[in-house]
Amino acid sequence: MGNLTYSQVTKNLFTAVLVSAGCSIVAGLCGLFWLVPAFAIIALIFNLGTIGANIWFFISLGNWKTVVDSNDVPAVQKLWIGTLLSIIAGVVGLIPIIGTYLGALVAIAGFVFYVMGAGELKISTTLPANGVEGAKKLHTACILSLIAAVLLIIPFINILGGIISIVACVLQILAWKKIATA
Repeated sequence: MGNLTYSQVTKNLFTAVLVSAGCSIVAGLCGLFWLVPAFAIIALIFNLGTIGANIWFFISLGNWKTVVDSNDVPAVQKLWIGTLLSIIAGVVGLIPIIGTYLGALVAIAGFVFYVMGAGELKISTTLPANGVEGAKKLHTACILSLIAAVLLIIPFINILGGIISIVACVLQILAWKKIATA
């Protein structure tokens, strides 16, 4: 682990994002047919894959802190904290009744940290140029995710929130690809 390079770590981050997105999509599609036992089992397997990919992403962020310039460590630390809180929110959300609300609060806190980290990286003077461009896209994806979350709870225009959410997901993948190729 002591010989990690920026390229190795960011490629791991990008791959973890891709695996997480892919597993989430398959789990969501299979979840539509949850009454069919085979689809419910497949959805569960891919949900576990999403959890695994998020843990891999979290570990890779920890590694990224060791290979970026010291000026960028605080920003990456915020991404790391945001991801940790997101994972905790998922676990807390499993607690009946109160877990839903407590998990949502923890998820919001995690999102705030993540947005702050992406915002700091987009103005970095020490991150490679493609990394900064990727961070700008990542920050934009975060803002679009927030807009989508708000629109998803409003009846009749929630379809617009779904579309924006898909755009944000694609933009996040493109952002991490840009960071990985920096």
